[in-house]
Amino acid sequence: MLKFALTGKPKSGKTTTVLKLVDLLIKNGIKVGGFYTVEIKKNDRRLGFEIVDILTGKRGVLAGVDQESKIKVGKYGVNVGDLEGIGVQALEHGFENCQVLIVDEVGPMELKSELFRKVVRKVLNSDKLTVFTVHYRSSDDLVREVKRKSNLYELTTDNREKIVSTLIGELLATFDTN
Repeated sequence: MLKFALTGKPKSGKTTTVLKLVDLLIKNGIKVGGFYTVEIKKNDRRLGFEIVDILTGKRGVLAGVDQESKIKVGKYGVNVGDLEGIGVQALEHGFENCQVLIVDEVGPMELKSELFRKVVRKVLNSDKLTVFTVHYRSSDDLVREVKRKSNLYELTTDNREKIVSTLIGELLATFDTN
């Protein structure tokens, strides 16, 4: 099965693209699992990131400026409990029960969890149809492996709509031939 990875500079539209793909897949009767992350903002100031299970809608805090944690990425405390309790669980459940998996994102915060790394490797080395988003500049071995084993697309504000069309076509085509 195919693997796709989306990368791009911050604000290039990785999560927006993923959400459009999820919506289009679901509208076409495809069962989608995994998770996505969204910014937590107040008065245009980013305070952290929320993690959301696509299948159940369960939400938690991935990281935040006020998050008590021994694990920090920049100014954010990483909440490994919600990452594993929501994100990893969503991947494990989706791996068993869904046709397409979404992993948004394989980035510095998520990589702080060994359990997350283990599940991403399992997904990456499986035949499960998967869309990853990966951190643009990361030199982490797992990020490099995801990029190497996937059809990699670099998003910009100019090409993201075209990439949504291309990817949805490729994703849906895999179901027409089965």
